[in-house]
Amino acid sequence: MGFQVLQDHALSLIIGGGVILMLLGVQTGTQQSSIDAAFRYDANQKSYGLADVLGRDLANIGLDGPAQPAILSLDWTGPAPSFEFVTLGDTTVAAASARVRYQLQTVSSTLCADGTRPCYQLTRYVHDGTAFQIAYTSPPTITGLTISPLPSTGNLDDVRTLDVTLQMEAPNTGTPVTWDRVLTPPNLALR
Repeated sequence: MGFQVLQDHALSLIIGGGVILMLLGVQTGTQQSSIDAAFRYDANQKSYGLADVLGRDLANIGLDGPAQPAILSLDWTGPAPSFEFVTLGDTTVAAASARVRYQLQTVSSTLCADGTRPCYQLTRYVHDGTAFQIAYTSPPTITGLTISPLPSTGNLDDVRTLDVTLQMEAPNTGTPVTWDRVLTPPNLALR
């Protein structure tokens, strides 16, 4: 009888320990989900901040009127992709037009669900009359950014629409945050 009691107690301790380990596992999984959600929220906030800057600049391309070229250069396929255009200097107040250049630079790499991908940083330069000055630098978590002119005839004066896709990696989640817009700036459409 005494041996049976000891055996029952030992079995109870083993089952109780197993239940505690399962609860700890569930708790750890919940914590990891919370951490992933925080990373995803941070990536969303960063992508929306960059998308706001891009959207405001690109929506106001060509405010110098049809006599001046709106898009000065667009080389998004070379080793240092860049895009230079004329836009309203500050879209929140009445301001003179400004020459703006976006340049994409490789800064690191990140492990994604489908392998390792390069990470980029977008720098926004504004010409102050003498030289280009840095006006904005994105977080170094861009995994994809395309700016495609439409129609793509090769002549920048023919461009009426810009197709923009931005992807930023949310660390540890394996899924990118994507912002995709087709922009038809009124001053390009009227040319």
